[in-house]
Amino acid sequence: MMNSGETYVYISLDSPSLSVFKTQVLTPLMYLKKLYPNKRVILFIADDWKNSLFKFFKKNDRTCWSLKRKVLNLNLCCLLKLPIIVEPQFQFLADTITRHLIKNLTFGSPEKIIIHTRGQIGGIVGIKVKRELNKLPYVTPYLIVDFRGDVIDEVKTYYPKPINRYVGNMVAKFEKIVVDNADLLLTISFTFKEILETRYSKSLKIKVLYPPTTVMDISTLWESREKMRRAIGIEQYFVITYLGTVTKWQNLDKIFKIMENLLKKKEFFFILLTPELDAAQKLLNKYRLNIRKVLLKTVDPSKIYKYISASDLGILYRDNRLLNKVSFPVKVAEYVSNGCPVIFTGDVGDLRKIFSIKYPEIFIFKDRFSFSEIEKVSMTVKTKRKELFIKAWSIGKDFFDVKNYVKRLHFIYQNVDHMVE
Repeated sequence: MMNSGETYVYISLDSPSLSVFKTQVLTPLMYLKKLYPNKRVILFIADDWKNSLFKFFKKNDRTCWSLKRKVLNLNLCCLLKLPIIVEPQFQFLADTITRHLIKNLTFGSPEKIIIHTRGQIGGIVGIKVKRELNKLPYVTPYLIVDFRGDVIDEVKTYYPKPINRYVGNMVAKFEKIVVDNADLLLTISFTFKEILETRYSKSLKIKVLYPPTTVMDISTLWESREKMRRAIGIEQYFVITYLGTVTKWQNLDKIFKIMENLLKKKEFFFILLTPELDAAQKLLNKYRLNIRKVLLKTVDPSKIYKYISASDLGILYRDNRLLNKVSFPVKVAEYVSNGCPVIFTGDVGDLRKIFSIKYPEIFIFKDRFSFSEIEKVSMTVKTKRKELFIKAWSIGKDFFDVKNYVKRLHFIYQNVDHMVE
């Protein structure tokens, strides 16, 4: 049994990729445990990844619980719009989490419990967990819900018709319930904060936290850049890198069309870091990119810095849709924190409204870009490469460093009771 005190319960039910889970959930929580060892951190995860994460958790560790089977049942019910079944599934999941907490906590003195969940479905479960914990003596629970993006627009855009309308309506109802019942909302951008305030109320309690990433020491990072460029044999090239999945909304087709022309010029090289090698290879074949000037690779998140720091320009191509407007892509934080300026198009919320205005040499916005536009940008970057490397790294350190993120998160955890007054 654990001693009484202050407990942070993190519930991740939205099934992000393992890579995103490690960088956006697991690494911050590990830092939280390290920086504040007197605080208890308990994690409930959607997928059965505990075996993949064995190095982070001791055998029979009772601070990480997998809820895969129960969450799969819940997601299926939501997809099929079966409210009679969804409600019991929510309650069953909340009861399961509450039971685990009660077993592993000793309540003998006033106990503050922060329930931090990701997404709308996680928020609904968090509401029910809070209600159950409120029934216990000595316990004061608070619910913080992390909205990572506009799921309503995402569902309506990318789910097949007619199911997109049904699921979109259900997600909208979930979101309204969460907004009405959460003690505090977290968003990934100020743009999303403004949209939620317009959609619901200006009086919402919302804090903005940009996506965290690990930021290396600057001298180590520059040394890694030089070493990796020699190892790959790209010292003479201007290197453009794409990091991420090959899903439709990433617009890889448009990026590949641009790279098709750029790679015909002798000075350019393309690095493509993705977990979806087969899909990426099909695109390479489709556009007949010069394979001698392309590096296609799947890289562990802990090694990504070696490839991005060796690059000269990151690339992001997004459509002008609401789900992009409210987002702050994790890949942008990783580009910049590793000394790599990023060129982007599309109305990507804070990137366009804040960062591209304040730091135009690092966050290079174009209404639309072609290979000739990138060629112009490359000339500017090449003349000030080390200066821009240091500047980008410094911005990453200020805005995206996981250690600073954890300190901000811990401040929110400690002061949430005052924030909700």
